[in-house]
Amino acid sequence: MAEGPASEQPAPRRSVLRRAGIAALLVAVAVTALAAAAVAFRRDLAAVAIRRGLADAGVAPAALAVQEADLQRLVVTDLRIGQDRGIAVRRLGLASTPGALLEQRIDRIDVQGLDATIRLSGDGAVIEGLEALPPADDVNGSGGWTVAAIAIEDAAVTVEGPVGARLNIDGEVFAREDTDGYRGAVQFNGVVQIPADDKAEISGSLDFTTSASQVNGTLAVSARLGAADERVQADVSGAWDRDTGIGEAKVTLQPVRFAPGRLQPQVLAPSLALPVTDVNGRVAASGRLTWNGQRLRPDLRIRLDTVSMQAFGARLQDIDGAIRITGFAPLQASSMQAITIGRIEAGVPITDVQLRFDLDDGRRLHITRAAADLLGGRVDQADGWMDLEGPTYRGALDVAGLDLQALLDLAELEAATATGEVSGRIPILFEDGALGIDGGVLATEQPGVLRYTPGASPAALQPQGQGQGLGLALQALENFHYESLQIKVDGGSGRGWTSSVSISGKNPDFMEGYPFVFNINLSGDLDRVVLSGLLGVTLPDRIQDRLNQR
Repeated sequence: MAEGPASEQPAPRRSVLRRAGIAALLVAVAVTALAAAAVAFRRDLAAVAIRRGLADAGVAPAALAVQEADLQRLVVTDLRIGQDRGIAVRRLGLASTPGALLEQRIDRIDVQGLDATIRLSGDGAVIEGLEALPPADDVNGSGGWTVAAIAIEDAAVTVEGPVGARLNIDGEVFAREDTDGYRGAVQFNGVVQIPADDKAEISGSLDFTTSASQVNGTLAVSARLGAADERVQADVSGAWDRDTGIGEAKVTLQPVRFAPGRLQPQVLAPSLALPVTDVNGRVAASGRLTWNGQRLRPDLRIRLDTVSMQAFGARLQDIDGAIRITGFAPLQASSMQAITIGRIEAGVPITDVQLRFDLDDGRRLHITRAAADLLGGRVDQADGWMDLEGPTYRGALDVAGLDLQALLDLAELEAATATGEVSGRIPILFEDGALGIDGGVLATEQPGVLRYTPGASPAALQPQGQGQGLGLALQALENFHYESLQIKVDGGSGRGWTSSVSISGKNPDFMEGYPFVFNINLSGDLDRVVLSGLLGVTLPDRIQDRLNQR
């Protein structure tokens, strides 16, 4: 091949293609084949030149068939390249002119039926079958040649590693007229796996430009990605500096509308939504991704807009807020994240929930503050921890102003009424599906009135020899003006439950207001004794029957 133009003439524009890439490898195939064709116009010589050129580049011998070879056109079919012939091309067509060849330029490359596999690891990306190639900065795979256009049709690329994918690709790449580099547009569809057991269908278009103005050039990319039949769309734009290896991209996830019976998070990422069903509401995200040459770092803000869901046996309604993601693998969320939950239905209605938290290692959720309205009072928790893999939870609930009547209504104890409020602190441990309380105490701060009029004492609560004492207690509780009421609870999480109730006061209508003190110590399952321990007398038959069936 002749040398380039004389130094006094304008040098032809040359775009640097790295030999470590698939596209650059195809250029190398084209160059060697056209060189052979230019000498002898022979298909067999072109095939030999291709094989020798690839062998000199460290690639295992290739299998191919040359259908046409002259100074203007080369057609190669059934091309297989690399170790175990890991790259396959059904048809490779090249078009040029004698004048363009003298200027080391190819007018067009058409690639049909490309099939290749890319393996990802901590050391980067490797094209299967091309492991023996020298480093990208060792030599320019194009040999200084430029390509005006590359068309790709019916290509299939498999990605293996932490991120898996199988994509079908079509598109075109053109040499830029304004500066060294390329521009192009690619359409794709297929399946992405993140992590390996999570599959999501994806489709979209990719627009990009490259510039070789620096030593290694820059790559600018803009793309629109779609998934779940285009119900999920994301826009990505950014640039990567090949010289420094640093890149940055802006990401915008358009609002996604979830609805029961339609789109659900499991469609996009099943493993991220295992405990969540019947999701309703809108989710959007925006932010940046940066690459420092070794690690990908996100700064993304996920916005929740009136989201409701079923999770952990409860219905969460009207979730609003934003979560800032600052790390992948492990997942990290910056401190002072804040969301609100309008209502939680978990047997007991919990409303006006406010959460502040951070996630520092992808496994332990640090709840810096949680507050909610419960049974007429307020529950606050500061400095709690939840292990998401368990899940387990450890923290302490500060209870203020819990309404006693609401507690009785919750227990369906229709024969009892009460005035007053209880407050206190309940340390909680939830582990292996079991609830534990470590020294919980609730107590009244002001006097109140407790009335219990069951009408008749159940026979089960009239043991032999104790009927008279029970009768006195029931009469006192018909209009009991208490001075103090305290409940202590401890146990669970592998330990037996113990609880005690202390009530002091009097009935002004009974025994001339003689003072009574009820001290009851109980043990057993907490859900069986809360009400009987509180009143120290009886449970309604329908409540007792339900407990006996457990």
